[in-house]
Amino acid sequence: ILLLTGTVVSRDKRTYLFIIPSLVYLLFNCMVEPMMGFFNRFTVPVYAIILIPQIIVLDKYFARSEHKSKFKPVFLSVFCVFLICFPVRQTKRIMEYVVNYSQGLDKIHISFGKILSKVVRNPGDYTLVVGDAGAIPFYSKWNSIDSIGLNDEYIAHNGFDADYVYKKEPDVLILYSEDGKEASKAMGGGYDYALFTNQNINKYSLNGSLQHWKEYYLMIYFKKSLTDYNEILNKIKSSY
Repeated sequence: ILLLTGTVVSRDKRTYLFIIPSLVYLLFNCMVEPMMGFFNRFTVPVYAIILIPQIIVLDKYFARSEHKSKFKPVFLSVFCVFLICFPVRQTKRIMEYVVNYSQGLDKIHISFGKILSKVVRNPGDYTLVVGDAGAIPFYSKWNSIDSIGLNDEYIAHNGFDADYVYKKEPDVLILYSEDGKEASKAMGGGYDYALFTNQNINKYSLNGSLQHWKEYYLMIYFKKSLTDYNEILNKIKSSY
């Protein structure tokens, strides 16, 4: 629809300044799901900015069309509904994911982050590694390494490197898992699996797995040489 509109209004070359970015944005929304955790959430604020010029361009087109009185209201209505509703595909699967994922954040991520902040005297002296790096680093107040690389300059520019992460000597590893027994090869880009299969994992002990949702666990590894290792683990267990 956007390409056709751009062709019809080709007399005014400036319309392509609106047509092209709008087309890219629309196609982008066709490829992803509109929920937390997917990339198009970053583009939501610009959606209205793109939508308004599109309506103006279409209005110009119908102003030149000999059928404007007959088709303009219908076409504009359908076009606007399409632009607004098509990216928002609220299927049963999506809603199930949204509800369960948010509950998992409350039940697992937030609660575990709060527990970590209480089981040590100075949270800022400890470091953890986690891929779903939001609630746990925030509530724990621990230093964090995002295994996906969003908060680490080296990983962001050079790609994930398990040896680099281990050189940071993190105190806790929180790894994605689909069964609570082995790190996932797929979740989080497979970076946690690289940590899991690295020989340095032997310096850590698996102390349990927290089930976020079906086929989504967080495997909790503590460094064996961690100061007050047993005391910390006992405090965590008593918190549950």
